[in-house]
Amino acid sequence: MNTSTKNHAAAAVIRRMAARDRLAAQLAEHIGTFDHADMDEQQVAAYGCRRLGLKVPRGHESTALSVYLRTHQAAGDRGAAEPGAMDGGDWLDKQAAALGR
Repeated sequence: MNTSTKNHAAAAVIRRMAARDRLAAQLAEHIGTFDHADMDEQQVAAYGCRRLGLKVPRGHESTALSVYLRTHQAAGDRGAAEPGAMDGGDWLDKQAAALGR
């Protein structure tokens, strides 16, 4: 194997590892951090589907997980609303007024 072929093969492995790591990071926002060092991207997708309770035919885990991640907010993104966003006003001032303060 010549040097150019080795470099190309090494670059391909690095790209696959990066794709796996990106998927694991996205998934961790929904299920928490997990050890994916010994998994490839497909195995990470299958694991994610199992943890999320998605019933998916074998071989379609990556597609199903991609759709799930695009359509569901991560737990950390569902935090508190902006002040006043729910009722259009200053919630704290309204509560203080209701208490006569």
